[in-house]
Amino acid sequence: MPDMHPDTSHAMADPRADARPASAPFAHKSLVSGEHLSPRDNSPRSASESRLSLPTKEAIEPLDLMVNLKRSEASIVKTRTGSVLSRGFILKTDYHPSGRALDIDLNVHGAPNFRAPRQGNLNVFGVAQPRTQGLRAILSVLRCRPGTPDPSHVVWFSTREEPVVYISGRPFVLRDASEPRRTLSLSDRAENLEAIETRLKNDILQEAAKYGGLILTHNELGTLSTRTITYNDNYLDAYLRVIKDADPLRSALVFSCGVGAVRTTFAMVAALIVRRKMVLRQGFEDPYANKSFLSMVNAGANKAQNGTSGYNTPTNQPATDIKLAQALDLASAQQDSNRSLLRLTYVLQQYLHSQSAIALLMAQPSLLENLRKAHQGNYSVILSLLGLLDHGLQAKRLVDRVIDTCDHVINLREDVLIHRIKYSLTTPDQDEEKREELLNKASRALEQYLFMIAFASYVDTVPDFNQTFSEWLKTRSEIWNQVKFLRKSQGSRLNVFAPINDLSHLSRSGAADKSMVAGQKNDVEMTGGQLVGDEYSDHVVKNRSGIILREGARTLLKSDQWLSKSQRVLHSVRGAINFRNIPGTNIYACGQPTEAAIDEVVCLVKENYPNANKVVWVTLREEPIVYINGAPYCLRRERFSLRNMKDYGGISASRLEVLEERLRDDVLAELEAFGGRVLLHTETADGSVIPVWEDVRPSNVMVLKDIMSSRRTDVDVEVQYARIPITSEHPPDFTDISELMDISTTGTDIFGEEPVNKRPSYQIINSLLRIVRKGPAVKNAVDEAIDRCATVFNVRDQIEEARLRAEQATDEKQKRVHASKGLQNLRRYFELIAFQAFLQSTMPDTIRSVESFEQFIEDRPVIKTFQKELIIDGLHALRPLERTDVDGGVAHPDEVKQVVVNRSGSILSASTILKSDFFSNLQKMTLPERIEGAPNFRRLPLTLKFASSSGDPTLAFDGAGDGKMVCGSGMPTVQGLRRALQRVDAGPHGSNVVFWTSLREEPVIYVAGRPHVLRLVDKPLENVEATGVTTNMVENMEARLKLDVLREVRQGEGRILLHDEVEERPGVFNIIPIWETVSEEDIMTPRDVFNLMVREGYKVDYDRVAITDEQAPLPDALSQLLERVRLGYPQAGDFIFNCQMGRGRTTTGMITASLISTIMNWSGEDEGDTIEEAEVTSYDSIDGPSEEEAYLQGEYKTILQLVGVLSYGKLAKRLTDRAIDLMQDVQNLRKAIYDYKLKVGACDRGSAKHRKLMNVAVNYLFRYGTLIVFTDYLLEMRGLSSTGQEKPFSTWLREHREIEKLLGRRSLD
Repeated sequence: MPDMHPDTSHAMADPRADARPASAPFAHKSLVSGEHLSPRDNSPRSASESRLSLPTKEAIEPLDLMVNLKRSEASIVKTRTGSVLSRGFILKTDYHPSGRALDIDLNVHGAPNFRAPRQGNLNVFGVAQPRTQGLRAILSVLRCRPGTPDPSHVVWFSTREEPVVYISGRPFVLRDASEPRRTLSLSDRAENLEAIETRLKNDILQEAAKYGGLILTHNELGTLSTRTITYNDNYLDAYLRVIKDADPLRSALVFSCGVGAVRTTFAMVAALIVRRKMVLRQGFEDPYANKSFLSMVNAGANKAQNGTSGYNTPTNQPATDIKLAQALDLASAQQDSNRSLLRLTYVLQQYLHSQSAIALLMAQPSLLENLRKAHQGNYSVILSLLGLLDHGLQAKRLVDRVIDTCDHVINLREDVLIHRIKYSLTTPDQDEEKREELLNKASRALEQYLFMIAFASYVDTVPDFNQTFSEWLKTRSEIWNQVKFLRKSQGSRLNVFAPINDLSHLSRSGAADKSMVAGQKNDVEMTGGQLVGDEYSDHVVKNRSGIILREGARTLLKSDQWLSKSQRVLHSVRGAINFRNIPGTNIYACGQPTEAAIDEVVCLVKENYPNANKVVWVTLREEPIVYINGAPYCLRRERFSLRNMKDYGGISASRLEVLEERLRDDVLAELEAFGGRVLLHTETADGSVIPVWEDVRPSNVMVLKDIMSSRRTDVDVEVQYARIPITSEHPPDFTDISELMDISTTGTDIFGEEPVNKRPSYQIINSLLRIVRKGPAVKNAVDEAIDRCATVFNVRDQIEEARLRAEQATDEKQKRVHASKGLQNLRRYFELIAFQAFLQSTMPDTIRSVESFEQFIEDRPVIKTFQKELIIDGLHALRPLERTDVDGGVAHPDEVKQVVVNRSGSILSASTILKSDFFSNLQKMTLPERIEGAPNFRRLPLTLKFASSSGDPTLAFDGAGDGKMVCGSGMPTVQGLRRALQRVDAGPHGSNVVFWTSLREEPVIYVAGRPHVLRLVDKPLENVEATGVTTNMVENMEARLKLDVLREVRQGEGRILLHDEVEERPGVFNIIPIWETVSEEDIMTPRDVFNLMVREGYKVDYDRVAITDEQAPLPDALSQLLERVRLGYPQAGDFIFNCQMGRGRTTTGMITASLISTIMNWSGEDEGDTIEEAEVTSYDSIDGPSEEEAYLQGEYKTILQLVGVLSYGKLAKRLTDRAIDLMQDVQNLRKAIYDYKLKVGACDRGSAKHRKLMNVAVNYLFRYGTLIVFTDYLLEMRGLSSTGQEKPFSTWLREHREIEKLLGRRSLD
């Protein structure tokens, strides 16, 4: 283990174990008393020195255990069996003497980096994780020592999200032995972390008892490493909940983390911002006010009122005093700039090893300017944020001042620049992993800075703190859009650091250019245009200082009249590009119109519809628009002048209109500055963007809302204006569609139904049509609407055009670009069909009283599954389904192909087949019994029973004696179902009752007594998955599939085309077509079959719980299984589960039922305690388990950490493992995970086969973890169901967010 030194500590040792010869060196081994072991939230007692004694003459053998302990050091970590301190985890010292800052005024022993801000005096402090004596010293310094007269109140915040435990006054943290320097973030819930620490303490005490009172710990040697946090909306709200109730004058706030660096400083800055607001409310002066000379001249003019700062220009002071103050302020600002420049030079010189920072900056003035902006925090993404916030500039100034007063250990703003510079100076051939880590740290540091500014704006704008910061953020989705930009994983990630996205000058060596990003030329070429202009225009753009029109981002006002995109339309309107009417409707569309064009359009509508008295005008633009001299202009970035800005993605209409008003104010400010002229940009025919100076009156600068409200046309028509911002070049969100629906009027259906839609379709579209009612009619209505609106844009044609261009492209980048455009349009098509399905499912007169469109989508998670598949399939998803026609009545030479590609049912649609559910090698031959027609049938005891002797510590389970059984089976035939029910004595004359549950998600149809499943013709061996589909939806699909099959039987005069699977040679299967003659009575759904059994007298209760094959059951599915077992337990003797093969899903259902029954029948707490303490030692006690043994026991890192965070983690895993072992006749889940892990390791990394196997392995591991989590839930809820306090599993899971985080890891380590 690199840079980690093992350190053995004594705990509760026998007196003889504390003794060793005095002459022997102690070699970094510390002797501490076990009674000082405590979790971090308890008050630890001071450590006492253990006494060393010399051996007496009577001693025959050495009294110490050093030889044995030294030999066992390597195996202890591998053989740990605690619930938290488990195999592969270590206890690392949390004390960092090398991480002490050198310029702190007061050094407290045992409390490194204890400090207070240099300015503000708001009783906020920070410190690293202290020792117990350091903790006492801090409390003494803060006048909180017992016996102090009139003591202060101290609120101590621990910002740690990893478990901490104190041993003899020293803090230790839990770490992965293979990554001892990486923080082990198990949970971000305080109550969960403290429960983990309590279990960790118990693990340590048990291990100490096992090794004679000793515990193995590890010390860190080498350099200090800090951790950059990623914002979580719970952190700042958690701080705020406590801070707002603590008197800033009577209480002290202390924040601590491991080193006392990033997390502590971040929390200190947040606390100071909140406390500043609190003292302002109490009438005190602003501790972080800008003490300018001008404000002193105008004394009292800028005093904060009600917690907000104001800046008033003095008008009654002598001119000479004002000019003098302005000159002094200018000199002060210059001094600050010089100080920043010196600091920047110092930072740069620290990491430039072979050249002078001053020489480099002098030779590259543009580099100097960009670095200076970055050092001041003027990143483009930050400037964009300031435009989105109320008083954003003041919020940034406040945050910068507070950060600078708390920079004893680290400067949060400067940290971004440092990591970015270090990334630039680390070449790929040196350490690619380190470069990636540096880039991630820089991104997270910039994200911290952005969130702190947003938090400062929140604190300043909310009247009180009743609305949380996270709630405030949810109403400002445009801010989250900035965060998504920061977290981007595709394209050039360096673009988020503009203006220092290109630091190639730093990474160059001699003449060799190692630039890691494209320069300006490539970026301009990529946008399709260029900026052509004079030097003065460039200067104006560079030095814009508005809120929206600002420097740094280099924003332009570009003409919004896209003449090059104009299409030839029937009734054109000058100034309204692409104006057209949708045939047969009163719906019109156009590009962004001029002010005059708006009036002309309204008059034209009135002319076409004389009886109309109102026109509803909907603007879908998401970018800020301003009208200048009657023409629209939009905001653009200089280097991306032909692209819409994505800064405002998801913004609400009201917020967007506020931004437009700010943009208008910026334009008016420029008009005043340049004598009534403003710099605009327009586009030429060749795609160039050129500057134009235009004379403008202030009254001719307006926002769109004012333009629309001022419309007074000659005709008597009211113009009702609405704004629904939709992101350009992206499909609309479901919320956007809901808003559009709210302003639309309902009417009659203008689309007729066609029996067969001849327009092309796609696999993802057909998948959606299968789960909606009247799928073909829905698609036909959407296609008809698309065709009527196709004058300028036809979404289906655009999909096909993008596909052809992608397939023809030779450059991989161009292929991705075209495929991305095609997928965006395919998603538009998909969402239109989903919307039409919603409209068709709702009666027109109830459309506003029933569920909304958003709720419609949320209640059908399968739709989100299809959307994910759309992304995964990529270019393949753009290929239309093949369809053939019969020419002149002559049959197609391939009759089978003709039938398949021309299927037109709502479920049995084009390019789908009915494949037999039975195939070779379906039956597992090692099973003790076989039932013909019910493959892989097995029967086992339902309830686990605890059985152990007093002398045998091994935990064992076998079947309970309640007589109830659980069975598994593949999909049975009709006759096989009869045999299976008779086998368990549930026949017409039997005495047993069976609860039969089908776990199949895919639609199944019985043809002539044999089950057949729907498959895609190009993927006949893969299930048609629809994760999230409900039982009602599946059975509705089966009912419609039955109608499709019956229609084909009638058209084929009693024949139906089926497909079967045959094995040509071992491991090679072929799909063959079979024509089968059937009667209409031979076509049944699974529910029809079970209803038939009931009519015949079989005692069976049937239900369906849809679970995706080779995936973990969704929380709602597990809740359904829980209710089903509880419902059937009093009356059923057998619970039978089936899927297709009776393997994965069936075994999971059997395990789940067994766990439910076992915990339902659990008796007493003592038995549970005995089980929890029992140990399984089936491996070598010295060397530990082999890698294979560990994996076969399910000891993956993800699972071990999961066990650590669960309340009954160790017991839950043990119960789950025993149920898995009992039900392993067909599949052992742990062994299946390990088998796939080996297969993954044998594949080429990154290959298609590797990705496929990895997905299966990770899904199996996720299933295993989910079963453990569900068992823990059952243990926690035990006894609460009868009292009505039981929470649904999905609700409980949402409250334990750390579980989703752990299970979401795609790792097989």
